Amino acid sequence: MENRERYLIIAAAGNSIRLGTKTPKQYLNIDNKAVLIYVVEAFLPFVNMENMIIAISQNHTEYWEKLKTEYPELQKAKALIGGPERFHTVKTALKIIPNYSLVAIHDGARPLIDSKTIKNCFQLALSKGSAIPVIDSANSIRFVEGNDNKSLERKKIKLVQTPQTFKSELLKKAYEVNYFEKFTDDASVFEYDGNNIYLTNGNPDNFKITNEQDVELASIILKNRGLST
Repeated sequence: MENRERYLIIAAAGNSIRLGTKTPKQYLNIDNKAVLIYVVEAFLPFVNMENMIIAISQNHTEYWEKLKTEYPELQKAKALIGGPERFHTVKTALKIIPNYSLVAIHDGARPLIDSKTIKNCFQLALSKGSAIPVIDSANSIRFVEGNDNKSLERKKIKLVQTPQTFKSELLKKAYEVNYFEKFTDDASVFEYDGNNIYLTNGNPDNFKITNEQDVELASIILKNRGLST
């Protein structure tokens, strides 16, 4: 099997409106370590720091500079200012990524990503061109359209996570398109360009921090893993 260099784009430009804290969730400390640092450290066994691109908000530059003083290794990563939507942020970051490499895009607010999922995503993307981690829905699902709604078969529904991983030349070509509202993640852009989406098992712990309860749960899980300080 061919060998390709690995790159990582961390989408960390969100404004954390739903969390309701003064500190953006990417920079929020969980047991004395920032959420963003947990993400970086999870990927370090797979991606060199020099190959990490971290997209930050223009409004968060002070948080980013402070984080670099606390974690000097971040100086080796590349930082860029995110765009109005995630689509624009990733599109800008992809300009730094060379062709014929592998690129993973991960949410900066998912600090509980595990090594097995990362490894599976890179391996599947190398083989098939794309890899999207998913988990089963634990809840019943209903489809709502206007005033109508109907039940969907839960076993046919998958919940999508990150890192969404691709052969870089295929993803860069897909991102040549203009933005549409239906582009909710990288897989939707990749699929729109006529590419196949390949799924791999995710991890239920790999949730995105959105509210205070998520922060508390993340702390418990990180302590159980021995990763918190």
